[in-house]
Amino acid sequence: MEAQGASERPEEINTKTQKFYVQWIKGDIKPEALTVWLPNRNLTPENLAFRSRLLSGMTTKHIQFPVASAVFYQLQQLLSDVNAELSSFCDIIKTDISLTSRFLRMASSSFYGGINCETLEEALLRLGLGEVRRIAILPTLRATLESFHPNTNFELEWSRSLLVARLTDQLCGLFFRTNGSEYLSGLLHDTGLLLMSKYFREDYQRALDCAASKSIPDYEAEKETLGLSHANLSGMFCAYWGLGRRVCNAVTFHHEFYIPADAEPSKSAMFVSGAISLCDAVARTAGFGKPNPGFENFNAIADHPLYAPYKSQLVNLDIEREIRAVKSLIS
Repeated sequence: MEAQGASERPEEINTKTQKFYVQWIKGDIKPEALTVWLPNRNLTPENLAFRSRLLSGMTTKHIQFPVASAVFYQLQQLLSDVNAELSSFCDIIKTDISLTSRFLRMASSSFYGGINCETLEEALLRLGLGEVRRIAILPTLRATLESFHPNTNFELEWSRSLLVARLTDQLCGLFFRTNGSEYLSGLLHDTGLLLMSKYFREDYQRALDCAASKSIPDYEAEKETLGLSHANLSGMFCAYWGLGRRVCNAVTFHHEFYIPADAEPSKSAMFVSGAISLCDAVARTAGFGKPNPGFENFNAIADHPLYAPYKSQLVNLDIEREIRAVKSLIS
């Protein structure tokens, strides 16, 4: 697959976690390699036909994933480094004038005090390391995704994904020390919707019609009509970007997860999947999208057996603050 509109050559960002990405760009990996993130059981002839169209489109390059910038990969590496310091983020952000300007505006917003910052160093100090880790990749990632498919209701989808990412990071952090993969998984959990709405608009509408007629969640209707859901495409998306198995698994199974009673949260990608699912339901009840059937209010979410592993810490989840933060970042 060609690097559509990329200004950096893949070889320039050849780190361990981007090995798959580089091999894909160079043509060393075939589209079938990404089918590991797709269901392979109980498929109808119609499901198999859709999968065939998907793979054919990827092979012929009719279907292309958006290409992330080198700055995104550099910042993403810092997110996974628990020992990264503000100065490291500052060195990377300074290489991009537009990114630097965005950080100055964010740090000067009312949510962070409303006082203008004159230098990037001052802005990052005001935000603090924890907040810088949460927002560092946002401007460059948003620009990549929005330019990929500008015709969707991008503002709503981006706002929800940002809220889910922040809530997921906060919720997981109440159980173990997060390492950035939890936040990134929440941020990218619905990227498959971009692929659906760009390349399979009629198929996706058929799934939405099925969901409406049967009063079932959209992702269940997607699996019924297409044999896969947007979550599977999100997993393929993350695999293409070389973001690691933990992120890919967490994203792929955020609608279908099983957490054993003796599972250790810090070692279970499924635990992150469940956290994403819960936080997505919370975001939707807060007005960031259409609520799923059965999860129309917070009490219904908190009391659902599916989310029992998280219930002990839900009272400590600061939802209102994260909503204010998202609104500030969006504006």
